Amino acid sequence: MTRRGAMQLRDREEFFVEITGEPFHLGRLVIFSDRDKFNVDIDLVEKESKKIFHHIGRLYQLEREDAVELAMQKLSHFLNKKT
Repeated sequence: MTRRGAMQLRDREEFFVEITGEPFHLGRLVIFSDRDKFNVDIDLVEKESKKIFHHIGRLYQLEREDAVELAMQKLSHFLNKKT
């Protein structure tokens, strides 16, 4: 898996993750601030249209440094269970 997108977090950031061996889908992480903490939506989206194929989950009240890392772990765990 490789991340595509900016790493600087603002009020709302969206990251797309290319998935090895998956030609039609991407992982998508949407990170948004909630006062001084961050929440993350984790989805599997269609590569061309970016429409949600499967909602994987949400993470709440994270520290800024942990938001992307924990979301990537949850996405990876989901993909490993799927195969």
